[in-house]
Amino acid sequence: GLGVASIATYDGSAEPHVFAAETRELVRHAMDARGAGDVPLDVDLEGNGRVGGSLRASLDPNEGFRPALALVALVLLLYVVVVGPMNFGYVARKGRPTLALLTTPAAALGCFLVLLVVGYVGKGTSLRHRTVALLELTEGQTRGLERRYRGLFTTRPLSFDLPVEPGVAVRLLAESRDREPLRLHDGAARTLHDLRGGLWETIFLQEQEVRRFGGRVRFERRSEGGPIAAIRNELAEPLLGAVLVAPGGALYPVGDVPPGRSAPLGPAAATGTAPTGTSNATPAEVAQHLGLEEIEEREAFAGLFRDRWTDLSRGTAVLWARMPAPEKTIGDRFAPEREQRFVRIVAPRSGVSIADRGELLDAATGLGNLGQIGVGRSEVGTGDEEETP
Repeated sequence: GLGVASIATYDGSAEPHVFAAETRELVRHAMDARGAGDVPLDVDLEGNGRVGGSLRASLDPNEGFRPALALVALVLLLYVVVVGPMNFGYVARKGRPTLALLTTPAAALGCFLVLLVVGYVGKGTSLRHRTVALLELTEGQTRGLERRYRGLFTTRPLSFDLPVEPGVAVRLLAESRDREPLRLHDGAARTLHDLRGGLWETIFLQEQEVRRFGGRVRFERRSEGGPIAAIRNELAEPLLGAVLVAPGGALYPVGDVPPGRSAPLGPAAATGTAPTGTSNATPAEVAQHLGLEEIEEREAFAGLFRDRWTDLSRGTAVLWARMPAPEKTIGDRFAPEREQRFVRIVAPRSGVSIADRGELLDAATGLGNLGQIGVGRSEVGTGDEEETP
C-alpha cells in the first residue's frame, strides 16, 4: 500500500523492447503513480533508521515494566516504616539508645537487599523477545510486505548466532549498530554470527519479508464503483477489531472478520481532529477501535507512526485490523513475551490495480514469480473522492 517498485530484466530503452506495448504500459503507470510525500513508517527525517520513542518503550522491557515501579514504591514505604517507628520502638523497649547504631544500618541493608531482589525478579532471568509487526496489503492482492520490529532482551552478557529465515531481510537498528555481527552465508542458510548482548540489554532488529497468501481481502460494494458496504476475508487468518478509515478520516467499525466470512460496516464513529488537519481520525482513536486496551499495546501502534499525527487514510479507504501473532521462539533462545501484529489494507485507485500490474510485469519479463515490493510512497487517490468509504 505504500507504493510499487517494478523490476524488469530487460532494457526497455533498446529495441525491440522500446516499441513493446508492455514497456509503454509500465512507463505510463509509473508516471501516473503519484505519492503523498509522507515519511516512510520505518525511516526518520534524518534517515538514521531509529526506532521511535513509544515503539521502543513497547519493545524494551527496561522501559516498559511498570509493575516494578509499584514494587519499588512498596519497598521504600516498608523501609520508612522499619527504619522509623519499628526501629526506634525496638530501641526504646530495650532502653539502649546506642543500639540504634546497629539496627538502623541493618534495616537499611535488609531493605537494600529486598530492592535488589525486586529488580532481579522484575528484569527476569530468561531470554525473551517482544515483536511488533505491520503487514501491508492492497485490496484483492495475495502478497504484501511485512515489517517486524523486534526487541531481543538479554539477561546476561553473551554472544550468540541468530539464524535468518529464507526470504527475510534483517538489519540492526541504529540503537544496536555498535554491535554489528558478522553475516555468514553458506549458499543455503544465512546467519548473524557473534551477535552480542549485555546484562539486561535489548537488541533492536527490523525484519522485512514479502508474504504470500492463498486468499485476499475484498471490499464489497453495493454497486460497481460504489461505496464500500462490507469486508470479506478470504485469508486463512481472522481479522480482529477491524476498522475502516474513509478518505476524509471518518471511522467505520467492522469488528472481527473470520476466514471465509464477510462483515458489514458499522455506522461512522465520532472522531476528533488531528493537529495537522489532514484527517479527522487519529492513531489513538483507531487503536481504541482495534481493541488495544493495555498501554504498551497502544504505544506500539502509535510507534508505527513515529509519534507523529499521520493521515491514516492517505487519500483512499484503508482497513486497519489485528491478526494473530505466531508466538514463536527466535533463534531457539528468545521466548515470546509479547507479540503484536497489525495489518493495513489499502483500496487501490481506479485503473490498473497492483495485482493487475503484477500480471503485466510477469508477462513482460517472462518471470511468473516476479512481484512488486511496496517500499516507497503511498498509492493514494486524487483527493476528490467522496467522504463515504
